[in-house]
Amino acid sequence: QILSENPTDEAEKKVLVNKLKETSGIQEELLSSDFRHTVVFAHLRPKADGSSAIAKINRIISDNPGPEQVRVGGIPILQSRLSGDTAREVKKFLPLCLLFMLVILLLSTRQIGGGILSFAVICSSLIPAWGMANALGWKLQMITLYFPLMAIAAGAGAGIHIMLRFQEENAPAAGLNNRQLAENTIVSSGLPLLTSAAVATVGFLSMRTYKIEVIEQLGSAAVLGVLFSLAGVLMFLSAWLSILPRPRPAYAFPVFSRILLKASIVIMRHPAILLAVFVFSTALAAWGIAQIQTDTNPENYYRNDKELSETFNIINKNFGGMSSISVLVQGDIKDPAILKRIDDFEKEILRIPAVASTISVAWVVRHMNKTMHNGDENFDSIPDQRESVSDYFMQYSVAGDAGDFNRLVDFSYQNAQIIIRINDASPEVISGISKYVHHYIQRHGAPFVTAGGTSLLFAETAEQITTAQKKSLLITFLISLVLIAIFFRSLRTAVSIIIPPSFSLLAILGICGWLRVAPDASSMLVFHSIYAGGITFSAIYASRFNRETASGATPAEAAGKALYTSGRSVIFSALMLIAGFSVFIFSNFAPLRFSGILLTSAVFAGALYSLLLTPVLCLLFGQRYSVDTEEELIED
Repeated sequence: QILSENPTDEAEKKVLVNKLKETSGIQEELLSSDFRHTVVFAHLRPKADGSSAIAKINRIISDNPGPEQVRVGGIPILQSRLSGDTAREVKKFLPLCLLFMLVILLLSTRQIGGGILSFAVICSSLIPAWGMANALGWKLQMITLYFPLMAIAAGAGAGIHIMLRFQEENAPAAGLNNRQLAENTIVSSGLPLLTSAAVATVGFLSMRTYKIEVIEQLGSAAVLGVLFSLAGVLMFLSAWLSILPRPRPAYAFPVFSRILLKASIVIMRHPAILLAVFVFSTALAAWGIAQIQTDTNPENYYRNDKELSETFNIINKNFGGMSSISVLVQGDIKDPAILKRIDDFEKEILRIPAVASTISVAWVVRHMNKTMHNGDENFDSIPDQRESVSDYFMQYSVAGDAGDFNRLVDFSYQNAQIIIRINDASPEVISGISKYVHHYIQRHGAPFVTAGGTSLLFAETAEQITTAQKKSLLITFLISLVLIAIFFRSLRTAVSIIIPPSFSLLAILGICGWLRVAPDASSMLVFHSIYAGGITFSAIYASRFNRETASGATPAEAAGKALYTSGRSVIFSALMLIAGFSVFIFSNFAPLRFSGILLTSAVFAGALYSLLLTPVLCLLFGQRYSVDTEEELIED
């Protein structure tokens, strides 16, 4: 027994300190080296409700106040905070996101009734997906709360395109009634919107390749949201536009008109140079993709939370860290030979700087052997006699904490675990230790069986998401190329549509790699939405380009006129999304803040590539043009 009663003066404190220093294993695990911090480990039962347990712990602390400062930390704390903080931040910023999008939508269409209807369609598409999730009993987790962002990014451009296209058809000289305007709008807009919805559906369904249940559920919900959004835009919105008061003709917006006109002239003059610039810059940026590593360390999400960050630092510095890996050992655990192999493993793994400590039944036996021999360092080892081992086990199970001992070995002494404490939970460190442990197990075999633990799960999930992301995007690219070629009946057009969003995505991913920015798992998943949004932009332009060439325009005339007309839709769709997603940049929650930065940057890149690269590709696949054609475009 270390402490029978509390010390009452400085002399008794010094006696206690010396006694603690001499007691093997106490200071290493339970006390900081300066004796300013101590720790109480609470291990939750399997399938225990972490949030409920944390609430009870906090209630016990508040009911028993004292002069000491008490901090609560650990993986369950992080998991509970992540779910709660994500839900709170999404609820706080999503209304602002939608409000900003509505404002841009109204400014761009200059029609209150149609703008509000288009906005309502975007919002209502979320309802069926949430209803399906609730009906199927899907539990809302951190990743699934990103569904609104993904659905909005994939489908928001459709509504604004229908509105602007309806206004464009409403030319004074056309002499069409509202119904005819709606019919023409659906006919001219249906193909690019169907293409976008098909690509989004393929992308979200490809998320089933992740083999992670919550991500599969997210993909299924997003597919339902996209399909309802498409149906709402093509049928509900178009039907209402046919009976609402006739809107004003399309407003030119002089600033954007001048930008689009100058862009079209540059494209017509230097298409090959522009293509070379895009290919070179994208290839240079994409070179950094190999440097991307998904960040699944939840500690990084709370760097700006002073209290929680200080708690993490204290635990990592003084008590071996919050992260751990468990190694399963099977066999006759009382056999000294097996205990020595466990001890050899611990000594070897401790050579890794990030491994702060290990604990196992071998550690217990070794320290008891030393203690029973009056602290003699020569006995800091596993005894050779099985009887000594059995005796130590009996003494520890009776005199020590039975629950703590049961955590290290089962009742039959056939299964035991080695707990590796890690003070650096960065993905690359955990991944490196994981590979080392698995290689050790493969190399030495029995009694070592396998390794596991929450930290290992985080690292493996990060690697799995990174690998699956590349695989699913490749699948999306190939299937989308086939679908677009079928829809537009042209492989050349399909290439012109799919290359710009693909290049923009490669550029964004590459820049993340060059900047050593580690996207979290949730942010990585929004790339599917970004890709679908980029396809929408390019498909709108390509569809207009095809209509112009079908009416007798040369490729040069078609390229310039399509950019001048459909460019408005691309610009306003991008502005609407950027305005909405930019509000998340101001979130105090790191994953949501990073998603806001990533989404706004990717939407801007997607629009830029679609406005400049898509016309270049369409133009180069067409016929050559003369300077006279350029002058005619300027006159138009």
